[in-house]
Formats: sequence, structure tokens, C-alpha cells
Amino acid sequence: MDANDNEIGIVTSGTYGPTFEKPVAMAYVKVEFATLETEVYALVRGKKLPMTVSKMPFVAQSYYRG
Repeated sequence: MDANDNEIGIVTSGTYGPTFEKPVAMAYVKVEFATLETEVYALVRGKKLPMTVSKMPFVAQSYYRG
């Protein structure tokens, strides 16, 4: 959702992020809202939660894949 409660996309996946100690989600949003650091909102169980558009992955890889 945007600040005016207009639907701007759809969440494809979401859960609690223990690294950030808050919810994290992946979503498709309209192009005009896809700029990094843009504030958008997600409707979670009827409550509007602020979200920030971020680059993935949320946390840099820290393991060796050998």
C-alpha cells in the first residue's frame, strides 16, 4: 500500500526476520515505488505496517560454499 492506502503491489513471501528483529517480506510493487529506500506499507492481519524498499539479499552471505 502507499501512504494514501492505495494498493501498489502484492507480497509474495514474508516472515519474522531474527537478524533484524522485525518482519521482512518480498513483494512485487509498481515501478514508481520500486526505488531503494522508498517507504511503503504492508497490511498484516488488518494492521498497516511501514516497510522500506531494500536490495536483496537482506543480509550479506557469510558462509563458505566449497
